[in-house]
Amino acid sequence: MSVVSRFFGAIVAFSALMALTLASQPAAANPAIAQKTGKPCNTCHTAPPALNDTGKAYKETGKLPDAK
Repeated sequence: MSVVSRFFGAIVAFSALMALTLASQPAAANPAIAQKTGKPCNTCHTAPPALNDTGKAYKETGKLPDAK
């Protein structure tokens, strides 16, 4: 590979990395739900914004499932 093609390859890779970084979205966990339910965030989230089974049930029904 020539030096020029390596240089342009590095520029393309860097540009793609920057585009992905700038386009990423912050986590969308909503602390108001934790305040409303009186439960900590980890009741419904594994790592915000990912939901665990409890969080998925709350999202579908609007209620926390009964504790067992």
